[in-house]
Amino acid sequence: MIGINVFCITLTYLTLTILTNDMKALIETIYLDEQWSRLKSSLTSYLKGGKQDELHIFRVQVKKIRAFLILSDSTTCSALQRRFKPAKKISRHAGDIRSTFLNLKMCRDEHNIHKKSRKRLHRQMKKAVRDFKAAGVANKMRLKEMWRQIRKRIRPIEKAPASLFYKQQLQVVAGMLAMHGSENELHNCRKILKVLIYNYAWAAGLLDVTLNVEYLSKVEDAIGKWHDHISASRQMVKSGRKVQYDDTSLRDQITDISRHFYANATLAGNSEAWVTTSLQSDFILN
Repeated sequence: MIGINVFCITLTYLTLTILTNDMKALIETIYLDEQWSRLKSSLTSYLKGGKQDELHIFRVQVKKIRAFLILSDSTTCSALQRRFKPAKKISRHAGDIRSTFLNLKMCRDEHNIHKKSRKRLHRQMKKAVRDFKAAGVANKMRLKEMWRQIRKRIRPIEKAPASLFYKQQLQVVAGMLAMHGSENELHNCRKILKVLIYNYAWAAGLLDVTLNVEYLSKVEDAIGKWHDHISASRQMVKSGRKVQYDDTSLRDQITDISRHFYANATLAGNSEAWVTTSLQSDFILN
């Protein structure tokens, strides 16, 4: 009889523990359900109508969901990112279409670019769109199964590890910006900033520091303009036009806006809140 009572108490405790964890993960689940709904609708809309804006929204949604999974994996050891690989692959294909579209638009604006280059890009665009739409049904099925696997493994993100994650990543960005990082480092800074900005919309209540999101967005935008300039210049060279790489002005803008980065990145500007050990960034947001 005593054994039965102990078993019942243990079972009740385990049940309450599971229910408590599910309730704690409610905010994470609600957020991801919302982002996932937008991802599905944007992909469906693009496959039906072929509008570039919908394709862009789809790629942004992939990045927002992956940003959450990066935070989740870094704080709960859930290992959810690896289950999101099919979406990353689909997004990369969508990115090829988007890049070709933008390059084609740039060529149309630049009348000096050879007609053969424009025709080549137009053929690339048509093939990329055709292949993407042909795989549409299969991709939607892959995404559905992937999401089913991820959703049931969502765990609550606690305040302490979430705050530590933000402090460490901002310190990583501050270090690279202070050293006037290489092209690859600046690009990685932008990826980290996107992760922090995307997640802050729902995770602000978990953190023991208040971020200056407007400032972070300005830094990210400055790096983005610099990166777009570099990419466009290289594409114009490939298209047959002689172009000189001169990114001095844009690099100077990044330097100016990123002075005293982590003090400006927080409304409090309290440097004592930052950790200075074990700083690393193991993720890349493509």
